[in-house]
Amino acid sequence: MSLIHKIREIPCLNVIDLDREHQEIANLIEKIALKTLNLEKGMLVSVYSLEDIEDVVKVFEGHFRNEELFIMKLGYPNCDQHNKEHIDLLKKIKETMIRQHHLEGGISIGTIFSLNSWIQKHFEDEYQKFVNYFCLEKPKE
Repeated sequence: MSLIHKIREIPCLNVIDLDREHQEIANLIEKIALKTLNLEKGMLVSVYSLEDIEDVVKVFEGHFRNEELFIMKLGYPNCDQHNKEHIDLLKKIKETMIRQHHLEGGISIGTIFSLNSWIQKHFEDEYQKFVNYFCLEKPKE
């Protein structure tokens, strides 16, 4: 299965703003992957600057902040744990991208695959937790 195909499998929460942001993140990862693949034909190293990396991190920060506010308003009981996962994931993404940028002068396609995998796992795991709570566990009012 190609990276691009896998990116397109982001679960839909049926929450317009969050689903749109999830798709924007998928599009961003896809754009980075395609640019990386096209740049070096065989070497697979991008020329992303530290500013580019900061822009990627800002997209994730904005989405995570919006998602945290949304689930808090809905009374999701695991907000603190969910927020901690966002903090940990952002730290992992930023440190990995910056470390590789300094060591290799760019971001390899391997890093893009890792980024996609981390985000995909987060989306899938958290989506399932949301479904379990909001559809199966949450007390009816």
